Amino acid sequence: LRNWFVKVRQDIFVFFKKKKNILKTAGVVFALFWVFYIVFVPHIYYSYPFHIDEWRHISQSRSLGDGTISKDLGLFEFGFDTFLLFLSKIGFDLVLQYKYLPGIFSVLSAFLLFVLVYSYFKRYYIALFSIMFFSLLKSNVNILGLWFLTPLTFSFPFLFAFFIFLIRFDEKKDKAS
Repeated sequence: LRNWFVKVRQDIFVFFKKKKNILKTAGVVFALFWVFYIVFVPHIYYSYPFHIDEWRHISQSRSLGDGTISKDLGLFEFGFDTFLLFLSKIGFDLVLQYKYLPGIFSVLSAFLLFVLVYSYFKRYYIALFSIMFFSLLKSNVNILGLWFLTPLTFSFPFLFAFFIFLIRFDEKKDKAS
């Protein structure tokens, strides 16, 4: 299993190690900065979390840190609230610095989406456009979206990573056959 993870890591970054791909790497970095900018713009002049769900998860993570578990805490929300609790324990201010989290997770999601699309199609421009289309997903307080860090947007990087590993596992299985 360890060798499999090492192989996946080498395959992911082989694109970025080639000297002839410097402009393409710069394009990916620019696209990732673009994603962060698009997600962070609504948070520039307002330093607090926007949505009630964000506030609810902050309070649930604080109560989790106090040793009480709410009865309406869902199983999938427990992992997200535990992550927020971990961030608060290492010194991250969940109220004032929460505005950076949607941008960070959007960049991580966009990068893993690029890796997923590039590993499946082996086409740089298709993968780059997937980042652009991902950044243009509609966001507002009614439908949520990338502007907010909720359990759904928290799960995007894990979802993309799952499909990356699934594709790698399938390729390895096909080669063994």
